[in-house]
Amino acid sequence: TLPLKDGYSANVNQFELMAGKAKPMSVNVLGSEAVMVGSDAIDSYKVEIKPIEDEEGGSVLWIAKDSRRIVKSENKLPAQMGGGTVVSELQP
Repeated sequence: TLPLKDGYSANVNQFELMAGKAKPMSVNVLGSEAVMVGSDAIDSYKVEIKPIEDEEGGSVLWIAKDSRRIVKSENKLPAQMGGGTVVSELQP
């Protein structure tokens, strides 16, 4: 429900399940990008969500401009979860 547009930024609290508490996060719309879903290019906002307190983790989401649904995500895992990156993409 955030009013996404190019250049938008905000700070939000996100519940962190492993810590059992809310964590302050920054939300930044990095720009617009087309994401391929099958043979269709979905016009999306590229949104970065990262911890404000220089902690590990964070995500990049591609959110469709028309439906506001996530069409792709990249999530950085913290060390206690093995590190690495999890990528999810919408399939046709």
